Amino acid sequence: MSELSEIPQPVLAGHRGFKAKYPENTILSYDAATDNGCDVVETDLHISTDKKIVIAHDVDTTRVFGETHLVNEESYDDVLSKLRTLREPHLPMPTFREILIWCREKSEKTGRNIQLMLDIKKDCEPKLLMELLLNDLKEVGPSIEYWHSKLIFGMWDSSYYYKEMDPFRIINIALDFEVSKKVVAEVKSKGGVVSAISIFSMILFNDSMFKEMYKFCDENNLKIWFWTINLKKEANDAVRLCKLPSGKSLLAGLITDDPVAASAKQPEALGISYNLSLFFRRHLYVGFLFLVHRKFNLTAVINLFKYLGLL
Repeated sequence: MSELSEIPQPVLAGHRGFKAKYPENTILSYDAATDNGCDVVETDLHISTDKKIVIAHDVDTTRVFGETHLVNEESYDDVLSKLRTLREPHLPMPTFREILIWCREKSEKTGRNIQLMLDIKKDCEPKLLMELLLNDLKEVGPSIEYWHSKLIFGMWDSSYYYKEMDPFRIINIALDFEVSKKVVAEVKSKGGVVSAISIFSMILFNDSMFKEMYKFCDENNLKIWFWTINLKKEANDAVRLCKLPSGKSLLAGLITDDPVAASAKQPEALGISYNLSLFFRRHLYVGFLFLVHRKFNLTAVINLFKYLGLL
């Protein structure tokens, strides 16, 4: 038996749906992701001025919709609902309530437990977000308890933790494992439990950082999600590296733009161009963390990453 065959193939989460092929964060993209093997759809939350939770990655709508608005400074009913994606077939920005309805109906239709991984953006006001979210769950139904196994709360820092999240799974989303250690401890001090870390996949290719994270997660009963994995080769790397001596795995799953590529039967035949790209990305990641740890002002770099859709 091969080493990989001893571990179940990882759970796949569609990153904003099937982002590689369809307009991101649209119902079409979510449908395509789940139809191509994703049991989880990762999505992004903001709050509009008319107090609706809306689904968009960027706070600035320019990249996806071609018109410049700030999501948290516009009304959904008056402005945001009228936008259409630049990518065909030119679809609207959904609300959180609409994707809850989609998730419930898709689960019923397929007989699967389709889940939503919520990336709570930092421009959301935590208390208001929780109030609006719980209200949407009640309105969509059939009960809040129904959603306990279907929602994964993803937060970048512990200020978004509320006791009402305890029946759900809570994960920390991070570029930097040092931040994750802090968030896990802070949520624990408030009486909550972080069940997993969702971390930038370049940590897989930094041996010392990965080993430290592996040890911490093993000791603290934490699972790991990696974003963003779009190659079968890198999916295999994640499965192999997260294997525990017991034969179990620390891997919660893989967040992917392309579930077809990430779940292919055979890894890609990758050559020197991939190796050069990996070398560059790995060193860029290490350099970025070096500057972060030394408290350099990286606002411009972070804004560039956001504009490119990387954060």
